[in-house]
Amino acid sequence: FMRVPLKSKKGPEVLEAIQELTIRLEREGLIVRRLHTDRGTEFTTKALVSWCRSKGIYKTTTEVGDSKSNGRAELAAGIFKRLGRTLLRCADTTREFWPYAVTHASHLKWNEIFKKNEKVPRFGSTVLVQTRVKAARADFGSPVE
Repeated sequence: FMRVPLKSKKGPEVLEAIQELTIRLEREGLIVRRLHTDRGTEFTTKALVSWCRSKGIYKTTTEVGDSKSNGRAELAAGIFKRLGRTLLRCADTTREFWPYAVTHASHLKWNEIFKKNEKVPRFGSTVLVQTRVKAARADFGSPVE
């Protein structure tokens, strides 16, 4: 189960997220042959259908009014919601951190599915980040003495 956080359900953003997931799967050696979605307008845009055709991906949708036919997606959504709530509770954080908790849960699931042994800090823990800063010249264009 995978997820990419979205700021909106607009077609271009959804297309970009699907492309990102496809690239991640291909990096793991998997080939995406089918994309199955509900009939939401964000999944039926001409751009998405055209992109699927260009990649050789068979695009299918659920039947109207049949929510049971998309059981795997509903199961995945439930798993991420439970994991997100658990992470928020364990880290003693507020709901404003919800997107980060679910993204963290997604990363943990990805590592579990693809058997990656990455050390991931516990959600909500304090971490140190080292960044590189380029040295600035005092006077551009003049020779340094």
